[in-house]
Amino acid sequence: MRHWRKVMINACEQCGRSTLPGIDRPAGFTSWLDAGHTADTRILLNPDSGNSLTALEPPQESILLLVGPEGGISEAEHLHAGRAGFTPVALGPRILRTETASLAVLAGLQLLWGDFR
Repeated sequence: MRHWRKVMINACEQCGRSTLPGIDRPAGFTSWLDAGHTADTRILLNPDSGNSLTALEPPQESILLLVGPEGGISEAEHLHAGRAGFTPVALGPRILRTETASLAVLAGLQLLWGDFR
């Protein structure tokens, strides 16, 4: 956790961000979903979804983003995420690697609702 906090602090200093995002300890999928997160906008990346980022309402407070592993998450996990309030969203017709999808969705969110406006 110390390592990732240091990486986050350095990244925030580099880009001029004045508030630090949270970093939680690793958790299992179900326990993470059931942890009682307070984000008002919850997004699950799902390449099979018919929704896009532009179809979502702008967030009021915060965004919770769920990006699955290579190969995606199971149908049961999709259902659990839906019950936890996550909206499935696709980033387009291409299947992206986990680390690439994470960066792509963050760039899209920043473009739609962040400092790029």
